[in-house]
This record gives sequence, structure tokens and C-alpha cells, in this order.
Amino acid sequence: MFKMRNKILLHGKLRLAESIWRRNAYLLSRKCPKHFNRFSAREYGLYGAGLACHGALGDGVQTEVVGEDSPRLVRNFEHINVSAVSCGWGHSAVVTEEGELYVFGRTHDMRNTIKMTRLWTNFPFLAKAAISVGASMSVDEPLPRLVPVVDERGKAVQVKDVTCSAGTTAVISDAGEVFMFGNNRFGQCGIGNRDAFVWEPTCLSGIEDIIVDVALGFQHGLALTNKGEVFAWGKGERGQLGNSMSVEDKDKIRESPVKLSQTFFNDEKLRKISCGFNSSIALTDSGKVFVWGKFQGLDLSSEHQGIYEDAFHPRIVDFPEDAEISDIYAGNFFFLAKDKKFDCLWMWGMAPGDISLEALRDKIGVQDSNVSNSSVIKLHSTGADRTFHMPFKVPVKVKDSDKIFSGFDRFFLVKKGGEVSSVDWNLDESFLSINKNYPTLVEMGVGWKHILYLCN
Repeated sequence: MFKMRNKILLHGKLRLAESIWRRNAYLLSRKCPKHFNRFSAREYGLYGAGLACHGALGDGVQTEVVGEDSPRLVRNFEHINVSAVSCGWGHSAVVTEEGELYVFGRTHDMRNTIKMTRLWTNFPFLAKAAISVGASMSVDEPLPRLVPVVDERGKAVQVKDVTCSAGTTAVISDAGEVFMFGNNRFGQCGIGNRDAFVWEPTCLSGIEDIIVDVALGFQHGLALTNKGEVFAWGKGERGQLGNSMSVEDKDKIRESPVKLSQTFFNDEKLRKISCGFNSSIALTDSGKVFVWGKFQGLDLSSEHQGIYEDAFHPRIVDFPEDAEISDIYAGNFFFLAKDKKFDCLWMWGMAPGDISLEALRDKIGVQDSNVSNSSVIKLHSTGADRTFHMPFKVPVKVKDSDKIFSGFDRFFLVKKGGEVSSVDWNLDESFLSINKNYPTLVEMGVGWKHILYLCN
């Protein structure tokens, strides 16, 4: 258990002088912004915004909230070419063009992430006081740390991509292997055990084929192979694993990946996967969309009036007959499907409790004449009355070339020309001014309360 901790301390000693220099440079930049904050003159860079108390912005400062329109430069990557970023609930991960992995924030800590976020949201002055007297010591990595990833033979692995979730991280190597570390109480690391924490990146067990994509929910994961097959592992009490475990199963946890039968997907190959909090979604080569997990069933619950059953195996999602779904995305409690036929997004899932359902229905109640009745809304009357069971058309124009980055309760839209906007459950499109002041945005990592921008 302490093996990784020892490596962390050793690595920290080797980079101590560099970390101190970078931190002092940042503090000096705060005092002398004219000499340091020349962001508009840069051609590339990594920037962070949002809640800083978890260390997930990577600069060691934990007592601020950074505005999304004025993100802060992550100076540790000032001279490093970054190829991929991802944000979890309270931590972040970065992959460099050289295939190295860096992490920062609460990489293994979920409980304190939730506690501190709630404290900051309700009593920010108390949160600042707690940080000043030592709460910051609970952060696993306040500054970016290089994480060595090695295979079973001890050979260094080149990292190609990374995905973060609730204190759990998954990396894909250039050889198509997945390495997991972080929280593992419910087997969400998929390495064959339920040790509370996995400190070292450990190879996912039981998959021999090349893995091309990986997705993480709150406590479950999916992996897509080059053969178009999907494997699932972790917690499955709401059907999010899709392996037909019934509600009567006493043990709804899979410590190792389980292959889902292709018959669930009409014997088609899959080309994209994504995970919500406790639900999952997949896209086939022919453009069919399948979902499974919490409230994704088609039958009404016999125990709870007005609530749809959980789907314990994948079921197909109905769209207009001439729709052409080209991509899928998952937020915490919602799904998106990009339609290149109608240049639109389809959306469904559970809306937050602070929105007006009547106002939302008014916005999506009138559909284009060329859209079929499959877009009619069905609202639950009790229990899950905020759940939209069938996809509806988002009133925002989207081209197939536009990039979508889904967050917890909203998504970001990046136009081909660099224009950036966010859309929440009120379906109001808010434009960010970052494209006016900063370099072109090419990649985003959207966490619970923080964001990373990768600019080019």
C-alpha cells in the first residue's frame, strides 16, 4: 500500500527545487502581472478554471475560484507539449506528446472531495480557514506529478490517452493496454480485487485484445476493443454494467472486466462508448445507440409509481428514421447524440432540481416539421419527475465538425472557428470570451467543479 507513496516521496525530492521555483514564479506573477501574464501572446498552453481547493488546477494555490472566461496558466506545463487532458471529480490528468502521464489534485480521495466542495459552496470562508490550517495536506498531489507507468515486465509504457472519474484514473498505452489506479472499493479499477486503493498504475485484467477507448462512471468502467466489443467492470447495482445482473443478485460488483454479448447490440460492432454516473451508452458502426443503467428501462416500475425501471442490459434508443447519429456523449445524468443529418444534438436524462420543467418543456415542445414524433417528451410524474425518458432536440445549431465536451450538468460546444459556448439544462447557450483573449481551444477536460483548457 505504501509502495507508491514511497515513490511519490522520492520523485518529490528529485523535483523539489523545480516545484519551488514554479510556485514562486506563480506567486511573483500575481504581484507583477504585467511581466508574467502575457497569455494572449502565447501560441499554446494549458489553463485551468473553476474551484481550486482540491489542487486540481495544478498550481498549488487552493484558496480561489478561477473564472471560466479568464483561466489561469498551469505553469508546470509551460514548456511541455500536451496531447490529452482529463478532469475527474477532484483531480486532473495530463498526457504529453512524449507519452508521459502527470496527475494533480485528489487523485485517490473521493470523500474529502465531496466534503470540501460542499463546504466551499455553502461556507467559503470556513473552507479557506480549513485550508489555511492544514486541510490542504489532505490533497494527494497539489502540484503536477509525473506518474511512471510500467508493464508487468517492468518496462516503461508510452501513454496515449487518459480518463478521470471519482478518484479513479484510467490510461491507455500506445500498445492498446489500459492501466488503472485510484479508488477501488467497488472494483472500479478492474484489476481482480477490491483493495481500497490502487496506488500504482496496474494493468486491467482479462482483456487480450487491443483497447481503443475507455470510459469511467462514478464507480464502474467500460473498455472498447479494436474488434468492436465492450467490457464492463465495477459496481452494477443499477444495471450500469449491462451484463443482465438481476436486482436479486446479492453481489452486483465485478472486480474484473466482463464481456457484453454482441447480441445485446444486434450483433453489430461498437465504435464509441461513454459512461454517466451509474449508466452507460454505446454507438454501433451503423449509427445505432444503446443505453443501459439507472432509469434507462422501457417498463414502468411495479414498486415505484411513475418511475421507469433500470435497464440491466443494453436497449436501443429510438430516433427519427432518417437521423444519422455520428457521435455520443455522457454527462453525469444525461446523454447526448450528435445528428449530422439535422445538424443538431439529441438529449435525454435527468434534469437538475433547480430548473423549471415547465419552461424547459416550452423550449423543446415545438419540433421542426421534418422531425418525427419520436422526439415527444415523456416526463415522470413522481419520484424521478425530472427524468426525460426519450431524446429531445436541443435548440442549438451544431455541425458535425463541431467539438462537444460533456460535463456533469452541462456541455461545451467548440465551433470550427474557435467560438466556445456552454449549454446547461435550461438550454441557454452562454458564450465564453476565452476565444477572444486566448489562443484557439483544441481540447477540454471538464470535471465536477473545474475545467482544463488545452490551447493551440
